[in-house]
Amino acid sequence: MEKNVIIGRITKVGKVKDYGHSWNFGRTWQPCYKFFIEVDSNKGKVLAMVECEAKHTDWGLKIPEEADRQKPFVGDVVRFTTHRLRDTDKPEDRAKWASVTFNQSFEIIEKDEQARKERDEWIEEQKALRQTGRI
Repeated sequence: MEKNVIIGRITKVGKVKDYGHSWNFGRTWQPCYKFFIEVDSNKGKVLAMVECEAKHTDWGLKIPEEADRQKPFVGDVVRFTTHRLRDTDKPEDRAKWASVTFNQSFEIIEKDEQARKERDEWIEEQKALRQTGRI
């Protein structure tokens, strides 16, 4: 089976969520962490769910810094592979769905430094508000 190689710019990114399932007759939970991305790519608009590592923190699920797969920012350019591109339920979207499991590759090939700078500034503002007691 031939893999599809997708290269494109991120237009939307979702939060990391647990899409796991119970097994062993409901006694055990098998986690499966994923995040959503929308990519304007060489194959048109592609919507993808990307498997990743995650840990529970006080602020929700976060991807560890040492993990190979990091969540991209809007504006980043990514390259990933998928086995199959499927049409969406709404043909007017002209989008395709992809699933990027750990068996496929995923990498950020160009980072949007402006987005990272804005995030760091926002974090500093939130810390300052928290220290003054406004939050």
